[in-house]
Order: sequence, then structure tokens, then C-alpha cells
Amino acid sequence: MTSTSLPVEHLFTVRFDTAPPAVAVDCPPGTRVLVNVTGGEFNGPRIRGTATAGSDWVVLRPNGDMAIDVRAQLTADDGTTILMTYAGLARTGADGALSIRTTPRFEAPAGGPHDWLNSVVAVATGTMAEGSVTYDVYALG
Repeated sequence: MTSTSLPVEHLFTVRFDTAPPAVAVDCPPGTRVLVNVTGGEFNGPRIRGTATAGSDWVVLRPNGDMAIDVRAQLTADDGTTILMTYAGLARTGADGALSIRTTPRFEAPAGGPHDWLNSVVAVATGTMAEGSVTYDVYALG
């Protein structure tokens, strides 16, 4: 059976504030650029808090796509530290808008209040603005 949609649950929306690109190095797949997270926040029905650290090792490909490789630290309002990692692709559409798609994974303390995140299979859609990137993160049902 072919499906045209996937069941998802909105986990949270996260905004990462970013510094200007710190490093640009030409490499075989394209130009690698390091973008550091300087702060931000996330908010959802079951969890909220701040983005406290992270970096994105972007590769700007010759065709204009951006391969994304991110490690970020989230701190929930209860003080729990959660690692969020994700890879994905950003592509500029015919309309000029940037479309970002990623696959986040989480590491939260085992047995803690956010242990449920360790079993989540997630997808995210994102948009970029000057000095920030925002993602809507969904758990696959």
C-alpha cells in the first residue's frame, strides 16, 4: 500500500541564534563552513527551554545545495541537558525560498523526565533568517 502522508506529532519549534560563519575551507564535496550557535529557545507541548551551544558544519555544494551536519545542546526548563544532532539538506526552490529538511536525534539522561526523547524518530522542516535558523520538529508516529 502506498501512503501519501506520514503520521507525525509536533514535538517543538526551536530557534537557534547563530554567529556569522567562522571558517570557510574548500574541500572535495564543496566549501565547508562552520556556523556556531550562540543561543535560542525551543517550545512544544511536552518540553521547552533554551538552546545553549552547538555548531553546524555546513558543506556548500557546487550545485547550490547545503549539506547540514549539526550538534546542538538544549537545556530544558527543568535543567535537563539534551543533545540534539541532525543531518539534512537545504535547497533553494524555484521561488527563491530556502527549504531545509533534517532528521534530528536526541540523547537525554536515561531514566530522567525526558528519557522518552531517546526513542523518538524525528523529522524537521526549517527556515533561515539573518542570524538564526528555526525548525519545526516532529516525531514520526
